[in-house]
Amino acid sequence: MTAADGAAGCDLEAQARKARRLELLITLRQAREELGDWPAASEWEASTSWHVSRRTYVRQLAARL
Repeated sequence: MTAADGAAGCDLEAQARKARRLELLITLRQAREELGDWPAASEWEASTSWHVSRRTYVRQLAARL
């Protein structure tokens, strides 16, 4: 029973990470649509009310490439 609980917990964590990465990518795409180009790293160095900092993107997305 505990093995099944562990597997289900891992699956939920993986789904949560995937949802978080998708949320980050959607925000990045919205910025691209508004700016007409991809935002520069310096523009995203600090977080704002509608996006997280550049480092968060690096941590969340670079490991998956």
